[in-house]
Amino acid sequence: MNNIPDLEPRFLAPTGWKTDDFTNEDTNHRLHFGYASPENDPPKGVIIVLQGLQEFSEKYYETAHFFLEHGYAITVLEWQYQGRSGRFLPNPHKRHSDEFETDIDDLKRFIEETIKPLFPDLPLHMLAHSTGGNIGLRYLIDYPNDFQTAAFSAPLIGIHGLTMYPNWLIMGLLKLFNLFPNAYVPGGSNWDERERNSDSVNGQDKFSSDPARSAMTNAWYRADPSLQGGSATMKWLLETYKSMAFLRNSELTKEIKTPCLFGIAEKDTVVCSRVSRELAEKMPSAIILDLANSKHEVLVETDDIRDLFLNSFLSLIKSQ
Repeated sequence: MNNIPDLEPRFLAPTGWKTDDFTNEDTNHRLHFGYASPENDPPKGVIIVLQGLQEFSEKYYETAHFFLEHGYAITVLEWQYQGRSGRFLPNPHKRHSDEFETDIDDLKRFIEETIKPLFPDLPLHMLAHSTGGNIGLRYLIDYPNDFQTAAFSAPLIGIHGLTMYPNWLIMGLLKLFNLFPNAYVPGGSNWDERERNSDSVNGQDKFSSDPARSAMTNAWYRADPSLQGGSATMKWLLETYKSMAFLRNSELTKEIKTPCLFGIAEKDTVVCSRVSRELAEKMPSAIILDLANSKHEVLVETDDIRDLFLNSFLSLIKSQ
């Protein structure tokens, strides 16, 4: 692959990493994905990574190394409108959404038409971050038998700083703003590398406390501009609020039987950790893991935080 930044080996593609595109004929979405299997032994199962907003497969190379070393195959799916997946808007930086239901359908078709043929008869394990956590929870409601376990890293159930306002008010404003559905959210813009250093208190990365892992993200963006993604659109925000409200209010969420691990990032300033915890507490199948010093991106946090989350997930997998 061209445009590879000068990074430590842990941040580069593992041996045997392959990439491909998958098209869902129902949604007309072209989705990019990467995958790999352990080098020497048959995989014990398959980890399916569901990304957060504006992420890309390369960001998960270090996570891929971890699971490959422990004997698991791994695949990273890029949602429509981000990474190397397809776009429908003229500006490729805009993170848009048709509706979250199409993302759920994309994931189902991806599993049935791509993952199961690649890895037949292997148990599937979901690893979902932020927006991916929202979609992943919705998926477990619709398709309760597809995943043996699931782990959620700072799942998007509520947006930090906005949960104090009643949902009817937020939804009313969003419907008004969606007279311009393709517009950026207020204050939104094309990709800007300063976004990762926009902590208004101390100028540090608001997503991660680990300097090397934080720098890795921008290094990939700079090396390969096709990965760059800006802010979300008003339509994305509307669809996000609809999906968050569904998860918080539906009795179906409480009925999820899949064993789940919730990594709650206590220093998160992107999603509302309190709301994520409240949801997990209502789910008998959920285990809550407190990550006291973690910012939003648990998987690119410091070793102590990241290792605790990943090893807890590995323990959950092995317990089944």
